[in-house]
Amino acid sequence: MSISNIANLAASPASTATPVQPAQKVVKPEPVTKDTKLSPKELSDIVRKANKALEVSQSSLKFQVDPDNGQTVVQVIDQDTQQVIKQIPSVEMLKLAKELEKMQGVLMSQKA
Repeated sequence: MSISNIANLAASPASTATPVQPAQKVVKPEPVTKDTKLSPKELSDIVRKANKALEVSQSSLKFQVDPDNGQTVVQVIDQDTQQVIKQIPSVEMLKLAKELEKMQGVLMSQKA
């Protein structure tokens, strides 16, 4: 860039500048903690919004409760193949938790 180009930039009218938009206030939601209790409607709304956001990636969320220990399980499902892409907690962790509960029961019965 030559010095004359810099001079032309300095002399250009301000009307060609892009107007600045006022900043929008960002509202942060309440943090969700381990102790946060959601109503079924709130959970349904969250799942609906998450599924809508995931539509672009052809994925959806599936919530269920593990029958063995009552833990909430979340699965990310491919909408085309219906295969599980990711599960939280993993199948292995659910099996480990079940085995630990069994071991704890055996230890308690031996102490009694």
